[in-house]
Amino acid sequence: MIGGVATLVVVAGCTATSTTTTTVANTTAAEPPAVGVSGAFTPLSASIITAPTPLRASDGKIHLAVELQVTNTAPRAATLTRVTLTDAASPSTVLVDLRGAPLHDTTVLAGDLALTRTTVIPAFATALVVIDAIAPTGSQPSALQPHLSADFAPPEPSQPPYVSIFPNQITENLPAFAVKTDRVLSIGAPLAGGTWLTINACCSISTHRGAVLGRDGTLVAPERYAIDFSRIGDNGDLYTGSSHTLQSDLSYGAELLAVANGTVVSVSDALPDQPMGVNPTGFSLAQLTGNEIVLKLSTGVYALYAHNEPGSLRVKVGEKVTKGQVLALLGNSGNSTAPHLHFQLMAGPEALNSDGLPFAWDQYTLYGAIDSSGVPRLLGTPHSERNSYALGISAVRFPGKNTGAAVVGSGDPTTLPQDPALGTEGVGG
Repeated sequence: MIGGVATLVVVAGCTATSTTTTTVANTTAAEPPAVGVSGAFTPLSASIITAPTPLRASDGKIHLAVELQVTNTAPRAATLTRVTLTDAASPSTVLVDLRGAPLHDTTVLAGDLALTRTTVIPAFATALVVIDAIAPTGSQPSALQPHLSADFAPPEPSQPPYVSIFPNQITENLPAFAVKTDRVLSIGAPLAGGTWLTINACCSISTHRGAVLGRDGTLVAPERYAIDFSRIGDNGDLYTGSSHTLQSDLSYGAELLAVANGTVVSVSDALPDQPMGVNPTGFSLAQLTGNEIVLKLSTGVYALYAHNEPGSLRVKVGEKVTKGQVLALLGNSGNSTAPHLHFQLMAGPEALNSDGLPFAWDQYTLYGAIDSSGVPRLLGTPHSERNSYALGISAVRFPGKNTGAAVVGSGDPTTLPQDPALGTEGVGG
């Protein structure tokens, strides 16, 4: 997750294509209707970070990852009461309608590294609403329009009288933004053998989706689609024996594979592995990703492998690599508390200031997932997936042989862990 500015961000994203309307009320009406007003006064300003790209995922649905950045320009605290996304061409088609607990659970103040959920935006502050929109079956909108409703706190006694002129409630119909038509890149496996959990994967809020950073005066979400991979045994364990060490961890030492043909543009290999289960300290911003490899796959498309084992590097800068080639070994360096691979595609070669790009795995087996409440749910019958993205905490297996420091388990998992003990991470995690 990432530090940021005092801003409320709602995950979405794109270019404006329509006008803004606002309804204000100095009453206590629960939902004042929005009325079209040219040049409307909008106490809440909102924008998206990046136009969303339709992404087919392991649930068979098309997901649109939207980060909506909402800034309260009023001198009074605002409480978001409703956020909706509608099809700009068909306003009655509602893709997202957040209010109450679902809205609270997806909204954080920009810069809050702890991702404390809140719908209250202090005066002149910004929040981030992290949205996972699902496209209607058989129909894909070309543009989405956001709508916001909010209540404002009473003026403080110390504030000047003019503060009371600001509205008590507002509903804003904000400019629509386009949905990208880019083709999602389908790539090979970054790992092989065994069953892997896809921790912190898109598209619900997590330390990855909440990692919004500044770049050249704008915001980017480098880890929007990033995945932390941790391997489990057939019984759902993350390690062998009675203690969790680097050597007993089932992920540690696994071979990291090139997901496509490409060119190595950046490497590091000298940072030590971190102690197990301890929040690491003593490294610079540039070292958050630990030992890393960055591959250039094509113009504007780069792959990051982070937290690699020290001394395991198999490639050098400028080297051409082929899909499936071993690059290094999985480790626990940088901002990490347990061995795992942090993998992401991004629009530039720098891990922390390049916007995250969607991708799909060309083939894998899906065994089940751990739901949002932490309950493991294995599928009755594992099934093969092609050209899709593995959501949330899914249990997947890629083709290939087992490698690593403690290789066990070659069959299908019989259970999934209640609490995958992958270290929580901040920026570069």
